[in-house]
Amino acid sequence: MEQQVGGILRLKASGSAVLGRIDQGEISASQSRQSDVVVGEDGLVRPRWAMRTEAMTRYYDDEWGVPKWEDAQVFRILSLLILQAGLFWGSTLGRADALADLMCGLDPVEVARLSGAEVDALVVNPQIIRNGRKLRAIVNNAQVLQDWDVGLAELVWSFQPTDTPRPMNQDEVPLESPESAALARALKARGFVFVGPRICYSLFQCIGVVDTNLVGTHRRGASGLWASDGTRLADRAPVDVPAPAGVRPESGEEDGFSAA
Repeated sequence: MEQQVGGILRLKASGSAVLGRIDQGEISASQSRQSDVVVGEDGLVRPRWAMRTEAMTRYYDDEWGVPKWEDAQVFRILSLLILQAGLFWGSTLGRADALADLMCGLDPVEVARLSGAEVDALVVNPQIIRNGRKLRAIVNNAQVLQDWDVGLAELVWSFQPTDTPRPMNQDEVPLESPESAALARALKARGFVFVGPRICYSLFQCIGVVDTNLVGTHRRGASGLWASDGTRLADRAPVDVPAPAGVRPESGEEDGFSAA
């Protein structure tokens, strides 16, 4: 249900959305680009994609764009993004718990130990997204990560840009950037697969490397890493940045991917 109020849509959560971007087929030509910013029943302003389901709203409010510094956290989100490629993020979100249960919590050390037979069994398991190429890519990435001389989180954050977009609507949210393309090349050079510039940019968005919250939404600037004009507040290493006020502490066990 939607209602136009002062150029901003008010709507109840329903349907699904692709990560960070609206399904353009669901938007009528008569709706203005301002409809990308909506006000929920709680009075908080969010991007329209975050209002499609209650799970998406919780994920947006609590997790999306919250800085994550630990290798296991970054690996888990990157793995989910690999599975999400070509699909709605909502469908991946809804199967994240089952995937974690079947793939050792998506802990890279444990995933690296999965045998070929175990992976073959996953490919035919109806509880998760059955895509052999994607599942094998996740296992491959976990295995090669064990031999790295640098942490995954450290590598990803080393590509943080000096400024972040200030999008007023979803059309202004980038799909990739020079930094995400450079990260994709670096990951591939170290043996990772299924990691292109767009997946890497989605990773940037998810873990706070950039802030692509629409201007005016209640999560804009919540990470504490960006000034209002989009410039980086400081050259900080992950260990030097405290958790933003109002954001729950992160852990490998509870990172908001549950659709329950």
